[in-house]
Amino acid sequence: MRKLWHLLLLFWGFLGSDHFAHAQLVKAYQYDFESPIISMSAKDYSIYVQQEKGIFNLLDTEVFPSKKISGFCVSPLGNEMLIIEEKQIGLYRTDASIEKLLEIKHEFEGSILKIVPDAFGQRYLVLHSNGDLYEVTNQLQVNKLQLGESIIDITWSQNLQAFISVGQAGVFSLKNQSIQTRLPLEHMPTCISPSDKTFEIIVGDKQGYVTIVDQALKSIKAQHKISTQPISTIATHQEDPHLFIADNTGQVFALNTLSAQQTKMPSPFKSNVALSSLFSKSKAKQNEYIISYANQEQLVIWDAKNFEPNYNDYIQAKLDTFKERFFKVRTNESEEAFLKRTTAQIASRIFEIERQRITDSLANSLAKASPKIDLEPESIRVEITPFKPVKIKKSEDLLASYLKLSEVHFAVNDSNAFSIKNLKLNNQIDGKQLVYNPILDKKIKDSLTKLAQQRLEEERKAIALAQQISKQELELKRNLTGLVQNLKATGQINEVDLSVSSRLVKEKDSTGADELNLKIDFVSKGVQAAVGAKTSDYPPGKYNLLDSPSAKTLVEFFLNSTEENLSQYLDVGTRVTFKITGSTDKAKIAGSLTYLGEFGDFNNFPFYFQGALNGMILNPQKGIESNSQLGFLRTYSVRDFIENYTDLFDSTKNKFIHYSEESDQLGAEYRKIQIEMTIHSIDKLLSLKKGNEVALSDVDVDIPKSTHKVNGYALIIGNEDYASYQADLDTSQNVPFAAQDAESFKNYLQLMYGIPQENIILLINATYGEMSQAIAKFKKLMEFDGTDHNFIFYYSGHGMPHEQTNDPYIMPVDISGYTVEQAISLNELLRDFSVAEYNACTLFIDACFSGVSRSPEPLIKVKGVGKWKVKKSTSTKSFFTEDFFKSNSTQPNFINPNLGDKMVLFSSSSGEETSLTDEANQHGLFTYHLLQKLKQTQGNVTIKSLFDYTKNKVGLESIMKYNKQQTPELISGDLIDPNAQLFN
Repeated sequence: MRKLWHLLLLFWGFLGSDHFAHAQLVKAYQYDFESPIISMSAKDYSIYVQQEKGIFNLLDTEVFPSKKISGFCVSPLGNEMLIIEEKQIGLYRTDASIEKLLEIKHEFEGSILKIVPDAFGQRYLVLHSNGDLYEVTNQLQVNKLQLGESIIDITWSQNLQAFISVGQAGVFSLKNQSIQTRLPLEHMPTCISPSDKTFEIIVGDKQGYVTIVDQALKSIKAQHKISTQPISTIATHQEDPHLFIADNTGQVFALNTLSAQQTKMPSPFKSNVALSSLFSKSKAKQNEYIISYANQEQLVIWDAKNFEPNYNDYIQAKLDTFKERFFKVRTNESEEAFLKRTTAQIASRIFEIERQRITDSLANSLAKASPKIDLEPESIRVEITPFKPVKIKKSEDLLASYLKLSEVHFAVNDSNAFSIKNLKLNNQIDGKQLVYNPILDKKIKDSLTKLAQQRLEEERKAIALAQQISKQELELKRNLTGLVQNLKATGQINEVDLSVSSRLVKEKDSTGADELNLKIDFVSKGVQAAVGAKTSDYPPGKYNLLDSPSAKTLVEFFLNSTEENLSQYLDVGTRVTFKITGSTDKAKIAGSLTYLGEFGDFNNFPFYFQGALNGMILNPQKGIESNSQLGFLRTYSVRDFIENYTDLFDSTKNKFIHYSEESDQLGAEYRKIQIEMTIHSIDKLLSLKKGNEVALSDVDVDIPKSTHKVNGYALIIGNEDYASYQADLDTSQNVPFAAQDAESFKNYLQLMYGIPQENIILLINATYGEMSQAIAKFKKLMEFDGTDHNFIFYYSGHGMPHEQTNDPYIMPVDISGYTVEQAISLNELLRDFSVAEYNACTLFIDACFSGVSRSPEPLIKVKGVGKWKVKKSTSTKSFFTEDFFKSNSTQPNFINPNLGDKMVLFSSSSGEETSLTDEANQHGLFTYHLLQKLKQTQGNVTIKSLFDYTKNKVGLESIMKYNKQQTPELISGDLIDPNAQLFN
């Protein structure tokens, strides 16, 4: 086997590193055998073939002589092989030689088509040519599955931890020896293959089609005509969006599942071809191969590294790495400076810039020629090969030779193709710029910005959570540093390095759903010590946690800090994964070391060595014979401590993964223990239970329930990010924390007042189209289901007065302050809401309408806007002492006549005042104190007392903290009793 390993090294570095070019499969190696290959089975680079005389390795050396073999399969753990002969089944250990473990007498009816193992080789499904399916366990128990259907092909889905089969009735999943889920197919299937990376099942059929099915077997995602002949086999590229498909004439094709582009591949075969994937990762090295064979004497291994990746996934991975570095607290950076540097407004813009930089860098690497600029009668044509040319309309005569490309940006579409997103040309004659930017077209902009809006909103939540996690990491590091210094000072540990770090990672769960996971790394390792110096890491040959003072210290710190700082995330049923790595240096074990058996015997226990899945075989009789066993025992000692010496994880769903590594260097610094704890779906854990996914103040968490339940509907809008939707704005003109205002207000309605989530319309960073549609829907609800129901409207964002009429408008994120009349008129909104029959309609507006705002800069520099004048109000139905009216108004006691009799309007400020931001509590000042009163009273509060409290708090704090005046206002309709309970 050692010779085989060295032989395989020959083709590892066969190709260059251009991973992003369109490519063919390139033959990396070919193995020739004395007789035709009947079947093949492999575990990574341990590849075996069945010939007429028995089973052989790649060197064509016979490892199991027998002419009676019906089928065989290597275990996924690599050290066992199931061999089925005419009248017996045997399980064999594969090492330097084949060693029999178990054997039973059993005779199958008919020939065997395929043997498929589960994840760790505990069960094998055996498929016969007559369509019968048998289960064989690793204890050689045989059961025939009574499925009532003839099976055509079968595979194993790692995501679902289930077998997937195809028969005449379609594709279906198997669990507990029975059919679970079924999806009918149009054509008779011939073969099946899982695509675990994309969470899909791929089916080939007799008509030459390849059908892509979602792994839940609920729907067909795509279908491609590949050949005129039946499909014989399918292999998936485990990293890139490609399938490799063969038909029964020996033709091989590559299919890009994103672009649907098909390419004919080279093939030396003339009949049914079998394809399989061989992918491996070892630290930074990655190998990508496709194995092929037919009923011929050759087995060919193809290099598949040069196929283009999913560019969007690639860009996101690079961006995630950038984000991880961005959220690390810098040396000597204060918490205040960190929070200021990583605010949602700043971070989201930086991330967008970095995403564009990565995209442009990738696109430029694909460019095959310098830009070409041509003049046409009515336009300028710009071509950058191989991208689709773009045209810019021109209104004057130009000289192409004096047009210079000054800036260009690219985008990637859903078909995995790059295109020119926008560009700028400089006319060197007059210095003017010519711009190509389709997003400036309003129709195109509306269609493009919706996805961007959703992404930005998700990112805003992730940014706030990342800030929280980074602060926790800093605290963990401080605590660990103090602990290590104390232990070193007292001589309890020395010459070791203990560290802790954390990061948020967006991953997918086994169903393909996105989840935001918190990963925390705890590492203990020795340091390069002076000759003869004693270190506190593992002594050579030792594995028990108690043998290493540094490892013991680390594990105790891990448990204590988790309990103190992270227990809030460890709810009942929370999924927690422990990836424990035990590393040794390269010092070899002479003979064997004593294993006391305190963790029991290990018989093919799954673990990873040097990144590859293996089966651990270890018992006290043979002892420790290799570094892989020693590193594994160090990990299991940590697991034993976590499982048996703390109850911290008793209520969580725990998964342990063991990694053993052997360094190619000598020294204490290469003997280490690392615990990577992943808390899954941390964003969901912090959602409703905590009151808000990104809880940053006291009003966002632990929202109480009210005894007063509200029947009704709500429309809530938080418009914060205007800069991303208007090219002439920057982040200083956004509305800080407006999105947080809206989400928190929504949580109060849902958690405190029991309004169902489906009855709440929540818009974050809403465009004009989205606001108009939501308001229209809200009005329809008033019309059709208003009786005995309450309607609640909340808005936080920019407000603007109309320059001529002074009428107040609330501003969608895509409407400029220079075109206020295109925004949403507050007066018209009140008028429309006033005509419906309902119990009551309550409005909360955290915005001002004087042209200034709570952002650092107003939406525009307002000129010529008529000023509001202030006059005492004599109305007994208003609970504010001052009311404002227009300068040209003839109504001395003007109160908004559009307010209906059953309506209440809370407004955050008066007249020319600014609605301020409460930076410390991450909310608008008005919204923060409004929510604070609701929380204090558990929602049992009257309209008047809620307003009085909010007005007093906001008025006092605006003067004391900000040296400005902000006076909330209340207007109520004639049928509203101010002493009645809110939402009565």
